[in-house]
Amino acid sequence: MAIIAVTRTWILLTLALVLLAGCGGTGPDLSYPAEADHLLIEADTAGGFVPQTYAENHIPDFRLWGDGRVVWTDKDGPSMNVWEGRLSQEKVEDLLAWMAGEGYFEMDDFYTVENPPTDLPTKCIRVNLADQNRSVCEYFDGAPEALDQIYSLLHGGAGATQVAAYEPQIGWVMAEPMSWESGVEPVAWPEVLSPALSAMAGGAWVDGPALEFLWRNRMEQGPLMVLEELGNRYEVILQIPGLMPRAPTPP
Repeated sequence: MAIIAVTRTWILLTLALVLLAGCGGTGPDLSYPAEADHLLIEADTAGGFVPQTYAENHIPDFRLWGDGRVVWTDKDGPSMNVWEGRLSQEKVEDLLAWMAGEGYFEMDDFYTVENPPTDLPTKCIRVNLADQNRSVCEYFDGAPEALDQIYSLLHGGAGATQVAAYEPQIGWVMAEPMSWESGVEPVAWPEVLSPALSAMAGGAWVDGPALEFLWRNRMEQGPLMVLEELGNRYEVILQIPGLMPRAPTPP
């Protein structure tokens, strides 16, 4: 299903670029560092009145790096999937050109309406080029329709190929003992996994089977992860370096 959506996304983008090429004109310098650690484009909706755990466990909707690696999400209620794929240098350049043609680089930095509702998340698209960094955000409403169109295409994977489920290699975990009722059914922490939840109150790096278990539960439970060990419940934060903005630098 995800691969079909990606194919349709790329067909729409290709058609848009054909129309754009026929219009001619000049635009911003779209050169960028083609490096694996350079975050080129990010699209995300975050913030608002949510528990701190939601913010700590938040995964951006879309990220594209300078070497063409793409990571994006799709959600179904609290559960989600995270996908990883590739864009060639030509496709990255086409994507930037299409965004320029849609007017992204001429948009205001921030849009909203008069007297909007409070405590809602903010939607942003950020682009980091060689000579400029650009951010366009919308709170509730007020942005040009093109911003929604760009966001939708990015959140669909932007036509990435070689699509596979994202698999983290290392993660930072904090397990906080719970004394309050979350309403979430706790998941039992397998005794064979190490370290124990009780040993991760101050934070610990995990990989291997422990990370696989935690990542699977993050995908299924959503950002509020509740695990149980020896009758004690823990609220768990799992942060993946390179994927999640709040993650620390790995050792």
